[in-house]
Amino acid sequence: MHKEVLTSAGFAPWAITSLMIFVLVFTFVLLWVFRKGSKSQYDTISQLPLEADTPSQTPSISGKE
Repeated sequence: MHKEVLTSAGFAPWAITSLMIFVLVFTFVLLWVFRKGSKSQYDTISQLPLEADTPSQTPSISGKE
């Protein structure tokens, strides 16, 4: 039945395949992001922009150090 609907709608097999690949990749990314034990890693990464830079770590605009 679903083949008849998709065929009559004009979908090509490559479109269905690409949709299936997208759904699989999207599901994998969601599972990877919300995996057990990843909260501590994301908490550490989320604090990186808030840490103070020392002058030696800040790149100079002129290119001279």
